[in-house]
Formats: sequence, C-alpha cells, structure tokens
Amino acid sequence: MRKSKILLQDKIEAAESYINGKGSLRFLGKQYGVHHSCIEKWVIKYKAFGAAGLESSATNRKYSQDLKKKAVGTYLDGGKSLSDVCIRYGISTISLLQHWVKVDQVNS
Repeated sequence: MRKSKILLQDKIEAAESYINGKGSLRFLGKQYGVHHSCIEKWVIKYKAFGAAGLESSATNRKYSQDLKKKAVGTYLDGGKSLSDVCIRYGISTISLLQHWVKVDQVNS
C-alpha cells in the first residue's frame, strides 16, 4: 500500500480550512508543505467522499461506462467546471475526468 507523507488529519484540516475560507490554496499549501494543487485535490475528494476520500487506498477505484459517459457529457455541455463534475459524480481526480474527455473527443 502507498504511504502518504501527510497525515489524514492534516489533509482533513487543510480541506476544511479552504472550504471555510481560512486560507487560499497557495497559503495552505505552504502551511502544510505541499504544492497548492495537492490542497485542491484534497478539497475535491473531501467534498465528493468526505474524510474517507482522503484515506490512502491500495487499489484504484473502478467507474462504470455509464458514469464516464454522463460525466463527460455534463462537462462538454458546459456550465460545469472539471472540479464540479468530479464532485457531482464522485470522481477521485480531475486528471481522470480530463483523460475521459480526451478519449471521447478522439473517438468522436
């Protein structure tokens, strides 16, 4: 299993701090010693899955074809950001959704 260098409780505190307006992504990144994009990922996972979403896992999550199509369609229809779509559909990372969008566009 992967070992996280950051404690689960610190990830939760950072995500809650950002959600509650207690700091910017950059400020919190410096405070926790990580790149600000890590804080952003934690916030997305926390909003989508709660504290359990921030726990390290030994396996990757599987997504149905139907969920992938719905998520890509929602994003391409406009009006929703990548992070909004990830939260709505419980997708663990923005980069995963970006990959699905790219594959959809190549196959269209």
